[in-house]
Formats: sequence, C-alpha cells, structure tokens
Amino acid sequence: MCKYVDGACTVYSPVKSFKFAAPPEDPAFDLSYDDTGTEPGQVRLIWSALSPAPDGFAVLWVKAPTVPIYPDNVKASIADGTATSYLVTGLQSGVGYHFRLCKMSGGISVSYTHLTLPT
Repeated sequence: MCKYVDGACTVYSPVKSFKFAAPPEDPAFDLSYDDTGTEPGQVRLIWSALSPAPDGFAVLWVKAPTVPIYPDNVKASIADGTATSYLVTGLQSGVGYHFRLCKMSGGISVSYTHLTLPT
C-alpha cells in the first residue's frame, strides 16, 4: 500500500504476505482408474458424474511420492463439466504416479480428489 499524493506514491506501508489454504478434498468425489485396454504408458482416470456439474476439471499428476499442487502441476484442462474420464498418456513404466483431479468453478479449483498408482 502507498499514500498517493499528486500522482505519485509518497509513503509505503510494510509488505504484507498472504497464504491461502488449498481447496478441501471432497470425500464424495471419488477418483479411480482403468488400465485394461490401454497401451503401455497410459491409464484412464475415471470418476462419477457430478450434480450439479462443475465448470470443468483440472487434471494434475507428478511422479510419486511428490504430491501434485494446483496450479503448478496442471497437465490438462477439461472444459466439459459432465466428463467422467480422462486418458493420461506418456507415463513411464515402473514409475508410481500421484494424480489429482480438481473441480473447477469460475476459473478456480473448488475441491479435489486424488489417487496414487504404485509402480
């Protein structure tokens, strides 16, 4: 903050930092997977239809044991709030992954669910 006088800031307040809490995990929002019928290095993430449908989803993943963080680890955005699956490609064999699916509303993540796949 500054004191604005004659078109210029003349006195500045001390810097304030803010840290906002992550959106809550939603226990009713369940994420699972299906790797049958997919090619090596792929997995299909699956979730139930939500009502009311969100604006869309953000799909995040990182190699385990790291936990994906929104928005740094967003790998895909799904604009269709009625979607119930997403095919993840480009995964390495023998590597565990941690996935997070965020429900989006108004351009922000409002809640999430997660899944860890072992190696």
